[in-house]
Formats: sequence, C-alpha cells, structure tokens
Amino acid sequence: MLRRKAMVAGILALVEAASPGAAEEKGLGVPLDCIPGETCFLQQYADMDGGQGIADPFCGDVAYDGHGGTDVRVSSMLDVEAFVPVLAVAEGTVVATRDREPDAPVRDESEWPLHKGKECGNGAIVDHRDGLKSQYCHLRKGSVRVARGDKAARGAVIGAVGASGMAAFPHLHLTIRRGDQDIDPFSGKPVGTGCNGVVRDSLWSASAQDFFQQADVHVMAFGMAGRPPDYKSLMTDGPPPNLTARDRATIGWGWFLNLRKGDRLQFKITAPDGSTYIETETKPLGHRKAAYMQFVGRGRSPEPGDWTLEVGLKRDGEVVETKSRMVAVR
Repeated sequence: MLRRKAMVAGILALVEAASPGAAEEKGLGVPLDCIPGETCFLQQYADMDGGQGIADPFCGDVAYDGHGGTDVRVSSMLDVEAFVPVLAVAEGTVVATRDREPDAPVRDESEWPLHKGKECGNGAIVDHRDGLKSQYCHLRKGSVRVARGDKAARGAVIGAVGASGMAAFPHLHLTIRRGDQDIDPFSGKPVGTGCNGVVRDSLWSASAQDFFQQADVHVMAFGMAGRPPDYKSLMTDGPPPNLTARDRATIGWGWFLNLRKGDRLQFKITAPDGSTYIETETKPLGHRKAAYMQFVGRGRSPEPGDWTLEVGLKRDGEVVETKSRMVAVR
C-alpha cells in the first residue's frame, strides 16, 4: 500500500487539486459522496492479470480473479440505510437503469443462480461524450435517481450504495468501458492486459486520485466493547455497543481490509491510570484476507474512566498503519 500511495502522491504533486465538481478539472470525478478512509473504503481494484493469477493495477493483490471494475465499500448494512450517494463520474446520457432488486448480501455460491442476468443488481449506465461508459452496480433498492434518456451532470446523484445483485458486502462496483472493453481507470489500460506498477495514464481527476488514496486503508473500523464482536453482526448491524463499566469483559476489536499472508495485527489497550492493560501482536496470517475481524480482551469489568485503544498492521517487519481512539467508559 505504501508504494501505491507514493505513486499516487507523485501524480498529485503535478496537478493542483480542485473540487470534485469543478468543471475545469480534467478526468473522471469522485464516484461517492462520503469521507474516504472513514465512511467509505477501497475494497478491490480490477484484475489486470489476464490468466488465473491476480494483479491489481499496481501489481499488488487487491483484486480477485476476473474482477472487471473498482469496488468502494461501506462497512455495514447500517450504512446502506443511511443513504451514501453514488455520483456520476462524468457528464453523459443515462442509457439503462434497474431499481427493483433487494439488498441481500450473497452468503455462498448456492445463491448465485438467484442473480443470473442481474449480477449488477440495481444500477445505471451512463454514456459519455469521449467514447467511455460508466456502469454503477449494487445500488440500494429504490435509490436510483435517474432514468433512461436523462442527462446526468458530473457529480449528479445516480443512487446510493447498496448490496443488490451479486454483492457479498455493501459497496459500489464501478466499471468503466470503451466499446465492449472494460478499462481500468487507474492505469487507463484494458482490464486483463497486465500491470507494470507505474501509473502514467490514469483516467481519474486529481480530486478522484486523492479520494482513492485516502480510501485505501487497512483499518476499516475498531473500538472497545463488553463482548467479542461477531463478524456477521458487524456487517449487518455495524459496530457493537461501546464498552461500559457494567460490562463483564473488556474487549478491543478491529475490522481490517486487504490483509496479506504474513501480516501481523497489533493491539494495545491502555487503562485510565496510564498502565498497559493489554499489548499483543498476532501470529502471521496464513493467507490473504479481503476483510477480517480480530479482537483481544479479558473477562473482567473495566474501571470507569478514559481508556485508549491502538490497533495496527505490521507487514514485512514494518508497521504500515496504526489508528488509536480514546473510549470514555462510564
């Protein structure tokens, strides 16, 4: 991730950032109205490997085999209810929409046939002047704000993030096409034609590049609770209730994205008196994980006061991301 962010930062240094809707800004605009890295997160890029392997546009593994677009997620179905707007990335004409599919994350392969022919779920396709088309998938049922034939301005609300169609988690799947060919907007190359780790022909505007740089984090959510979180509940209901002095356990938890084999997760819990309550580092992960939850704790009630939780990711012996939070326990 550090190498990818350095590449993007180099591009941004050459272009003065403008607001997402600025008419004079060149390139595709920001696709979501959210706070990148806080309320929305980069989950997957297109797979640039033409075979059975995986390669994202930066020659990393933030993709899955055959993935043709860019996925930006929200953390849970609770966020879907909040209406996170999906925005048109460029001016164009709406050529297709769908808005009747339910929001029901796919649990396993047995449910795939239910979405045959409607894998995109609810969404829209916008035809742009420069020969490109943009397709917005998995939108929330009843959220689509455009109709076929409408003129959509850059930054116009298309709908809201959902989990319709073949979606295992709530997110926007954005596909950019030229003719019948999917195009990776980060490299400007057709999907499946290989990566070289260097971004030179990005289709994104400066503000969109900045958006994705900020959205590309590993710690999606974290906190302290009185019981161990359940992964399925996290995705449906969001984070568990905050820790209180009445709880019988003191738990620190973290929800992580795009972990690699060998990664280690770090947790440190500091008590109100400044003493270290827990400080630990997990064993190396046995394989890559697109999304992963981990928790640590003790089966005892917390003392009232201000606790601090720090979580981090250690990769190849180097700490690449840390986040901390003060939790008021009453």
